[in-house]
Amino acid sequence: MSYIDKINVNGTTYDLATKLSEIRDSNGNQRFIEGDGVNNLENIEVAYSKWSLSGTHLMIVFAFKIPSTQGTISLTANQELCAFFPNDFIRNKLFSIAGGNSGVLSRISNIKPINQYGDEVGSGVFGCYVYKENSRNAILFIATSSTTIGASATESYVRIQADFIIDTE
Repeated sequence: MSYIDKINVNGTTYDLATKLSEIRDSNGNQRFIEGDGVNNLENIEVAYSKWSLSGTHLMIVFAFKIPSTQGTISLTANQELCAFFPNDFIRNKLFSIAGGNSGVLSRISNIKPINQYGDEVGSGVFGCYVYKENSRNAILFIATSSTTIGASATESYVRIQADFIIDTE
C-alpha cells in the first residue's frame, strides 16, 4: 500500500506530515495527531489500536484477531477492553450522555466476530460503552455484558470503532 508523503504546490515540495503537524486551532493545539491504545484483553492478537484526530474528527479504533488456536475468549460485564489516552484538550471537548464531564459517551451494540471474508463466525455478540474516565485521563471501551465471542478452531476478527466530531475552538 502506498500513501502520499510529499506534496508539490506550484513547484515547491512539502513534507505532508510536517505540514499537517503545523495546523493548529486558535489555542495552539495540533489538529492532526494520533496515539496508540492499550489492550486489556488476553489471548488475542492486536491488529490496530489507535486514536486519531483529523481536524475536528476524532476516531478511536480497536481491532483484534482471536487466533484459531484460541478459538474463543470470554468477556465479563464492565470489563475494560482497551484504553486510549488522547490529549487533554481533546478529552475536555467530550461530554457524557448524561451531560457530565465523565461517564458514558456512547454505546456500540451488536459487535460480531467475522472471518477473513467478512462472514459472521461463532455465536457471540456483544456491545460496549465508550466511557470517559477522568481519574486516568482515558477514553475506554468497556464490555456491556458477559459473553463468549469467537468460534472454536476458527480464526475470527473484531473491530470496534467510535467517531466523534469536536469543535475547532
